Amino acid sequence: MMPQIWTRPGYNSVSGIAENYILLIEAFTLLGGALRDGLSQYWLLIKSGLARP
Repeated sequence: MMPQIWTRPGYNSVSGIAENYILLIEAFTLLGGALRDGLSQYWLLIKSGLARP
């Protein structure tokens, strides 16, 4: 049983769980985007010779 991280009062359990999944997906999407941006910036630094691979 996973602990519920995001809880909002006034929601029943089903919509609360669905909202938790939506927030999780959004969080992973943001994390993936940040990771991709960081890797692409690092790749540009390597190509320009400022960072060593």
